[in-house]
Amino acid sequence: MGVAYPAESAQPAHPLAARVGDDAEPRLRRALTAALPAMATADVVSTIAGVYDVSQDWHPMLGPWPGRDGLYLAVGFSGHGLKLAPAVGEAVADELAGQKPDIDITPLRPSEAPRPLRFAYGPGARA
Repeated sequence: MGVAYPAESAQPAHPLAARVGDDAEPRLRRALTAALPAMATADVVSTIAGVYDVSQDWHPMLGPWPGRDGLYLAVGFSGHGLKLAPAVGEAVADELAGQKPDIDITPLRPSEAPRPLRFAYGPGARA
């Protein structure tokens, strides 16, 4: 179970410098107990900190970066990368091998400007 931190939290100077804050365990315990009361006395075995990346329009970017030969991006998943990894991995592998992916990822092409996408994703999104 994860516990997110507010935007005003201190940001590390470098993504690899991210560390779990001192208040992580009590925050985790409150969230866990609210969801699963039987876990109220569970031990915290380990913690980990990670980068939460988003693009300007809250949609992942998949594809070559315009004007930069050889740079292919698969970024901006805002925490959803793990569950999307199998499909994204297949689509990216197909593209890099010169094949057409089974799913259309062209709406997710990287762009310096926000892309007008129709997906329900990001702030205020409704499923």
